[in-house]
Amino acid sequence: MTRKLILFAAAGAFAAAGASLHAADAKANWDKHCAACHGKDGAGKAAMKTKDYTKADVQAKMTDEEILKAIKDGVPNSKMKKGYSDKLTEQEIKDQLAFIRALAK
Repeated sequence: MTRKLILFAAAGAFAAAGASLHAADAKANWDKHCAACHGKDGAGKAAMKTKDYTKADVQAKMTDEEILKAIKDGVPNSKMKKGYSDKLTEQEIKDQLAFIRALAK
């Protein structure tokens, strides 16, 4: 019984470590690719007309699919004409979506 408990605890620790690595990677990618226009905290920049992702009502107006498409392909008629599908993996793009969703207060 004790051995099973130890294995279970170890598996949980590895899973938690993996989740925190994704969060760290998402934050690093945000800082590298997004923060200059969207703000380090996600509040946006008025001069650039970027959305305030810290506001739940702003995020409620966007589906996950719309956000993923914007990250991948860019946003026509904006300064983000080109997306990041050539710079981020599919998993990193999904992690960015989760990071953006977590910004809402």
